[in-house]
Amino acid sequence: GETVFEADFESGDLSSWATSDTMKASIKPSIGKDFSKGLSIDEGAGKWQTIRYYFTAEENAYYEIDFDYYESTNAETVQVLVRSDEIEYFYKSGRLGSTKGEWEHYNARFSIGSHETTNLRLVICTDGIIGANDKAFDNFVIRKISETPDDGGDDE
Repeated sequence: GETVFEADFESGDLSSWATSDTMKASIKPSIGKDFSKGLSIDEGAGKWQTIRYYFTAEENAYYEIDFDYYESTNAETVQVLVRSDEIEYFYKSGRLGSTKGEWEHYNARFSIGSHETTNLRLVICTDGIIGANDKAFDNFVIRKISETPDDGGDDE
């Protein structure tokens, strides 16, 4: 599919991302998957710190999101979502890693539908009460795809 957004963090540049005032996000060497650079969500002050990437989607289009995630604790303190001001299209919350201390890969598909607003944002939220290097992200990709998202039903 057509790549809409991609971030492997190797450039070390977070200037295209927006953050909350107290968010402490940084790109660190050797924290990413395969010891590459990765996005580190560090300890912040207050509740629900966010880092956001804004993009435009097409009405009635289908999209796929991929990302890698690491955490060294069992805390259920992370949300990753794609949303407009009115609607959430993709939402993953809680303890994302199934095995503490190992990288996990996530892939999901979502539909934009026929909505007036197609200005979307990829949002990563943490509760701000985590230690440095507890959580890391790498290899975010959002692609426009031609097939429909899985609806959870049986294929016949």
